[in-house]
Amino acid sequence: MKKGRVFYIALFITIFAAGWFLFGNVFSGAEMADDKKLSKGISYHREKEKMENIMQQNFAHVHTMLNGLIYSKSDIILDAAQLLRKHAYELKQLKPDKNLGNIKIYQFLAEDLIAHTDNIILAAKNNNLELISTELGKMVNECVTCHIKFRDKPIQK
Repeated sequence: MKKGRVFYIALFITIFAAGWFLFGNVFSGAEMADDKKLSKGISYHREKEKMENIMQQNFAHVHTMLNGLIYSKSDIILDAAQLLRKHAYELKQLKPDKNLGNIKIYQFLAEDLIAHTDNIILAAKNNNLELISTELGKMVNECVTCHIKFRDKPIQK
């Protein structure tokens, strides 16, 4: 074989190998970026799903507390308030759907929800239906405020 031909074949192989190496690294980098996006998307979807589940349960707990008030059953109110309080702590750890720039307000509203449920729990233990009614009204007001500011969906059953 001629020297020139060997040179061009070696050059071709070198360029081909370099291209393969670069393309492979770029492709795997893009693939990794897509994996990160996918992982982040799945994580967000799971978090959003968890929040939806908590919201549906909280709606049921508020309904239970209202029924407890109607029938003067503070034991029912106590159970529902304790579950709602647990959920309030979970909500505090999650990110809202929108308005992420005001996360401190979201955290404050979650803390306020915890405070109202604590007051309802204390009132239910003392069978103080009037205080339960007052605190439940304040709590529902906080729920509506949070939904308006931070949720894509309105409050729904």
